[in-house]
Amino acid sequence: AAHIAELTDYMRRLSAMGRRMLLIIDEAQNLPVESIEELRMLSNIQVDGKSIIQSFLLGQTELEGVLSAPIMEQFRQRVIASASLNPLGELELYNYINFRMNKAGWQGEPLFSQEAVAVIHKFTGGIPRKINTFLDRVLLFTFMEEKHSIDVDVINDVIKEVSSELNHQVDDIPNA
Repeated sequence: AAHIAELTDYMRRLSAMGRRMLLIIDEAQNLPVESIEELRMLSNIQVDGKSIIQSFLLGQTELEGVLSAPIMEQFRQRVIASASLNPLGELELYNYINFRMNKAGWQGEPLFSQEAVAVIHKFTGGIPRKINTFLDRVLLFTFMEEKHSIDVDVINDVIKEVSSELNHQVDDIPNA
């Protein structure tokens, strides 16, 4: 209660200066329901009929499940906007990889073959976080093995390596 009172006082001082507070929470899918309820209660604090705090929640797809629970009805009523990022399609993934490689300083022909991108897409499901983690391993492997291009064989080698590290069975690897 003391922390809420301090936070309320701070938000009111901000409001007096014509400012508002933005609370950004990453990995919000890990928040307990009780914490989300506290956020809802904080959003009730108003000055001159205006809420003086806005919350911006970022999270994995599990966050949608948390927020769709019946107990979250009052919280959902306060949601102004929401967006979900869908997995990348294969062409989007190809363009994404080439864009990232270009930003990292890669010049010349694309490093990844179209066929390699297709296998990456299948393995990661087009999910950007999984793509980025996997591609870190692919690039490290490529460097360590002194490869100059990334084809299906390279991708399959990394999939096998990653899968064995995670003790994860991979059944659907083309050409594995």
